[in-house]
Amino acid sequence: MTGTNYLTTGREIEIEFIGTDEAARYLGVSANALRIMVHREQVRTHRLGRRLRFKVS
Repeated sequence: MTGTNYLTTGREIEIEFIGTDEAARYLGVSANALRIMVHREQVRTHRLGRRLRFKVS
């Protein structure tokens, strides 16, 4: 039998990602300023297709 086995611990891990506009509001900057910060690698992002997502932490 082949396949993938997953070990579960009974705990759910929830990671929240937000979009550019919401992240900009959260940081108190404009969406364009946030995009510049991303370009300068001052803020980490995750890409989902063409969209930028920001991890809330």
